[in-house]
Amino acid sequence: MHSREKMRAKNTALWNEQAGPIMEAFFSHTLEPMAILDAEFNFIRVNDAYAKIASRESDDFIGENHFDLYPHEENERIFRSVVDNKKPYLALAKPFEHPDQPERGTTYWNWKLFPILDYKGAIKYLVFTLEDVTAETRAKERLKEANEKLEKRARQLQKMSAALSAAEDRERERLSEVLHDDLQQRLVAAKFQINIAASRSNMNEDVAEQLEEAGKLLDGAIKKSRNLSHELCPPVLSQYGLGAAFEWLAVEMGDLYDLTLEVIIGTEAEPDTEEIRSFAFKSVRELVFNAVKHAGVDRVRVNMQRSGEQIQIIVSDEGKGFDVDSVLGGANKGFGLLSMRERLDVLGGSLLIKSSAGEGSEFVICLPGEESNETEREAVS
Repeated sequence: MHSREKMRAKNTALWNEQAGPIMEAFFSHTLEPMAILDAEFNFIRVNDAYAKIASRESDDFIGENHFDLYPHEENERIFRSVVDNKKPYLALAKPFEHPDQPERGTTYWNWKLFPILDYKGAIKYLVFTLEDVTAETRAKERLKEANEKLEKRARQLQKMSAALSAAEDRERERLSEVLHDDLQQRLVAAKFQINIAASRSNMNEDVAEQLEEAGKLLDGAIKKSRNLSHELCPPVLSQYGLGAAFEWLAVEMGDLYDLTLEVIIGTEAEPDTEEIRSFAFKSVRELVFNAVKHAGVDRVRVNMQRSGEQIQIIVSDEGKGFDVDSVLGGANKGFGLLSMRERLDVLGGSLLIKSSAGEGSEFVICLPGEESNETEREAVS
């Protein structure tokens, strides 16, 4: 009799001698793939569930060595450590490639190897159980890959949004300069020429009236051009900074709406980058306008301070207040506030809103105080 056949007969006899009928029934009928090995990793017994996953008959395994059939250096080291330490080992979603079934590709298994000791503490058997988690693991990998793609796309869209906003700021500044440096100068020059013509003493009365009316129209056009230039991008922002722009805004709000805008600027509170200064000014101006329209107040406070590496701007009033969840979740979904919050996310900042009906409102804008060194995100494919 060949040595392998002798080993098979010996292991079968050993199992039949020591495994009682109850154990045999349990082993044979359990749905969990299970194998019994000796301390050298030779198969003593495998159940039908185990044989099925290998597309073999149960008897084909008896006397074979596990690692002759399924060579795997890492797993063999683990098996030997179980023998040496006499402690069980649990593997979760362990990748495995069947050497005799390459078409299956990489499969994933939860498996457990635990020793059965005799009364002397020596290893009598090794019980090896398997659970195929290939479908679940592949589904998780697909979900992870899909989430990574979504996150990448979200970052790309955020970057596009930031780029578009920056382009909008540049265009606003350009148009403001055109209005201020070109159109307004032309209108002022035209008004000057009309004033010269109107000063002539021998002018026909009808012509004088027409010139006076033309002068009034030019005054209106100059004022409108100046206001439009400031709305697009007040020159004071680029020339003197954010604090000065808030002071200018206070004067404007007082002139236009009889609103007292209290401005408090802390030491070294000025943001470093033009992008953040521009965004901060537009955000604060929008919040102040909202207070005028909705809060029913004649006083608003703007407080800009540096806190560590952040710039914190608090816009507060003691007006009507509102339910934050209702506004952000309503029909218009607080579009301006949501847009502001999304842009802040891109810039590395945040927006905290504190308000309730009858209790006033407080908007806390947190912005990075220094230019971010974050690695450039992926370009849109």
